[in-house]
Amino acid sequence: WLALPAERRPHMITMYFSTVDGAGHDHGPLSSELEVAAKEVDVVLGRLLDGMEQLPATTRDRIYLILVADHGMSEQSPRWYVSLDTVIDLEGVRIPDAGPGANLHVRGGVERARVLRDSINRRMKYGRAYLRGEVPARLHYDADPRIGDVVVIMDEHYTIGRTDRPPREGTATHGWDPQFPSMHAIFVASGPGIPAGKTIPSFENVDLYP
Repeated sequence: WLALPAERRPHMITMYFSTVDGAGHDHGPLSSELEVAAKEVDVVLGRLLDGMEQLPATTRDRIYLILVADHGMSEQSPRWYVSLDTVIDLEGVRIPDAGPGANLHVRGGVERARVLRDSINRRMKYGRAYLRGEVPARLHYDADPRIGDVVVIMDEHYTIGRTDRPPREGTATHGWDPQFPSMHAIFVASGPGIPAGKTIPSFENVDLYP
């Protein structure tokens, strides 16, 4: 594609490799399987870079290459799992998701939601429940109508859901508070005007869009 004539050459090409994500979910971020997956992606990136080196300088010197990930990864375990059934009465409560956070859609209005929030916060040690609209503003998670009447956000490594949904031992996931370093992702860029070897401060993934 990059070797096509200028009038037919794409101006933007995106590629996604799921290899590392899959290994992280299935075996954890510190596993040998993830190391093998990272090496496989490294080989693929090497092929891309080698191909770019073969392009004419007039084309090669105009290419920006950006390598990013969309999230980090952290371990989970059944021993760090909170079964909501053991914390509150789930009568009239629908829980469509489980994991580092959970949305509780509550029948009974704000009063019932408030009772459930307070019950969770009294009994649960490694997380916090909020009414919709109370979720910390920096998470940008309080306006969409699909958000639960009660939102539970767990501490790192801890997950929450129904009794029949615990995670498998030796697995990992993401979705915890982005302030945790384990949720941070990679950003590497090269191209015209980008200084080699420069390290920049962390920034939010949404800032990649512009």
